[in-house]
This record gives sequence, C-alpha cells and structure tokens, in this order.
Amino acid sequence: MTTLLEEARAPLRRVLDRIPEDDPDREVLDRLAAFLEAKNSLTTSEAAQLLGLGSVNTVKRVLAAGLLEGATQTAGRHWRIPVEAVARYREDQLALRAAGSLKPSRARIRRHAATETLY
Repeated sequence: MTTLLEEARAPLRRVLDRIPEDDPDREVLDRLAAFLEAKNSLTTSEAAQLLGLGSVNTVKRVLAAGLLEGATQTAGRHWRIPVEAVARYREDQLALRAAGSLKPSRARIRRHAATETLY
C-alpha cells in the first residue's frame, strides 16, 4: 500500500531532473522534494485535513479509540501520527462506506436535509 506522499516523490524527482540548476523555481521544488522525503508523521491538524474532517478533536477521538496505529505524543502532549496510519485509516473508511457499513454522521444528515429542496 502506497501513500500519496510516496506516490508524489518519484514524479517530483523526475520533474526536478529536467529543470536546469539555475531555474528560479528549482529551489522551491528542491525544498518541496526534501519535505516529502522527510515527512513521515503528521500533526492532528494535518491529519484532519487529509482525512477531510472538520475538527482536530475528531482526530483525537480516533486516536483515543486506537484507530491510528503508531501515533505518539510528544513531551508537550502534541500528537505525531504516521502518514501510513492516516492513509490506512482513510482507505478503511472508504472501504466501509463503499460496503454500506459506515453510515454518514448525524451532522452530515442534518446538513443534507436542510439543503434539500422540496417539490
């Protein structure tokens, strides 16, 4: 199973190989490539964004349930979540939704009902 970050590394490197060293965009792309190569854990905020969740508190509830394997807390009690764990969780959720085993949240149902037009 590959993650989006893993998938982005090789194409970015191929693009960088074609850009001349003196190109002004080269420095920015080099920094992006270095970031992608070094990034192996996420904050709760980054995880929430990748998972399409509206709140870091939702991520914290998922962490409390033990559904993001390998997550650790720093000395300052901030969470660091492995990128692979977020990708696995997202794939699991998508599979459950596709199988009809995961029901939409009540908040989503209420929002959908409020925006639906009546004929």
